[in-house]
Amino acid sequence: MQAIKAMLLVPVQLVHLLLWLVWSLCKGFLRLLGVSAPVRTGQDYELFVERYLRGQGFRQIQHTGKTGDLGVDLVARKGLHTYAVQCKFYSQPVDGSAIQQVVAGKACYHCDAALVVTNTTLTPGAWTLAEHNHVEVLTEISPDLCLSSLSPARLLTPGRLVGFAAGCVSTGATLSWLRATGTPLGLEQCLALAGACFLLAGLAVVGCRALWRWLWDR
Repeated sequence: MQAIKAMLLVPVQLVHLLLWLVWSLCKGFLRLLGVSAPVRTGQDYELFVERYLRGQGFRQIQHTGKTGDLGVDLVARKGLHTYAVQCKFYSQPVDGSAIQQVVAGKACYHCDAALVVTNTTLTPGAWTLAEHNHVEVLTEISPDLCLSSLSPARLLTPGRLVGFAAGCVSTGATLSWLRATGTPLGLEQCLALAGACFLLAGLAVVGCRALWRWLWDR
């Protein structure tokens, strides 16, 4: 009986592994197009803000933790300034307590600037408090607006263009070499070869970009 159960469990595990691989490939493809996972919690919004700030030129971005962060969710550096960043994912305007918290937490993390990022806006009192305490504010930074719109400007980024060009060049060079050696290739083999070349080109671009960010952040 145990052997039968074990034999029946193997196909289930294989199907589960196949579904996981397909889902991972789909997520990777959507991530390549610029579509991110939906933001439902404050922690999700922190991850989104981290990616957004990287796109705005911030470096050395660190998360402070879930509890006891003293009103500071991220610590980031841009230029000569180190920012204490608070992320607010609200359905209503942010009040002045967020400004007070980030001002108090700025000194604890040895930062010389404070920044509040929210998907909504600030109350009039919070705006006044931010101006008096020199707190920078980014309002209406919404995941729906920044990550779900697949505009040509977002799709045709330099990295993706370089990856596409490298895939085309490597595919053409490999096909030319195989034809020169007299290797017969059918349509399926050509498609598989092109897919492998584009995949390797994409991985090379991602690796170079990760290396560049690592060197930049050091």
